[in-house]
Amino acid sequence: MASLRPRRVEGVWHRFVAELHKDDADTDQGALEHGGRYNPRREFGALYLSESPAACRAEMQRRPGVRARYWHARIKVRVAKTLDLTDPSMRDKLSIAEEDLVSDDWTFTQDVGRAARRAGLDALVVPSAAGDHHNLIVFKDLLGESEIVETERVEIAPLQP
Repeated sequence: MASLRPRRVEGVWHRFVAELHKDDADTDQGALEHGGRYNPRREFGALYLSESPAACRAEMQRRPGVRARYWHARIKVRVAKTLDLTDPSMRDKLSIAEEDLVSDDWTFTQDVGRAARRAGLDALVVPSAAGDHHNLIVFKDLLGESEIVETERVEIAPLQP
């Protein structure tokens, strides 16, 4: 991965959070504690963001115990070293199949997260396991001084559009 050319990602990404977490929507601590698709539990944190509210809604509906209401956080992002795994040519260079990135078995994707961090990458753009969407996985502890991840606005977001 170290030989690949990362790209810059800048803009607003989205996240749905429970009311309890609405004041710290841009933290990676929940993923650090519980683990996620691209980060093993208690090994390192990752902030999981989606390209749109519709993508967030689709992600939340995949989970057991879906709440009737979440808070929609708009997260302003500027990261410099992002690997785009939604790009088929990038996946080909790494011999990664898209199916492996959306599988319910997280062993492979957690290895991808580890390898990305070792290569000095700040983030990954990945296909969503919840449909035709993209997600941004940010390794906040690796961000440089000029990179940002900050909550822009939080408002109530019902799961139904």
